[in-house]
Amino acid sequence: MMEEVEEQETPNTLEKEEVLQLIISQLQFYDLENAAQVIAESTNITPAYSASSRLAELLYLGTKAETVNEDIHPSAADEEDGEEEEEDRCLNIEPDTKYSMLLNLNN
Repeated sequence: MMEEVEEQETPNTLEKEEVLQLIISQLQFYDLENAAQVIAESTNITPAYSASSRLAELLYLGTKAETVNEDIHPSAADEEDGEEEEEDRCLNIEPDTKYSMLLNLNN
């Protein structure tokens, strides 16, 4: 059995259960029902979302934002202390129309 790992709070992240629900939903979207079921059962997570590509869309937006951030602040990746400045984490970019539904995360 896996030992319970003490969860550390990480700023600017979703709760563990929300991430697992997104993973399960994405696997269902990819028609990987068996994998989704194994994860759901092993984590005792009841999927709250139907099959959806929401996780892939969120990852796309995050990757796009990182690319824009590197273009705007190329020195941010080279900082010796590894800490990002506050402005680097909070870009005001307009999402693609295709992904505008992601702005309302409660749906």
